[in-house]
Amino acid sequence: MTHPRLVYAMAPNVPLQSLQTGGMTMGNRIRPTAAEIFAPADLLKGILVVSSFGFWAVMLGLMPVLLFRIWLA
Repeated sequence: MTHPRLVYAMAPNVPLQSLQTGGMTMGNRIRPTAAEIFAPADLLKGILVVSSFGFWAVMLGLMPVLLFRIWLA
């Protein structure tokens, strides 16, 4: 199962009959929007932001403990 945001990056399913009869109804897009094109990059950016926050949270949480252990040693 794919991630919901990755579904936006897929090409739209356009029935062949609508293309042969002179086009689609107004409101349907053939070209993808920018949000659909950059959805995978947006997902990657979100993962990097969350992981970097987790890294700094661990570092700031462990740093006083490690310094205290070194000071006592």
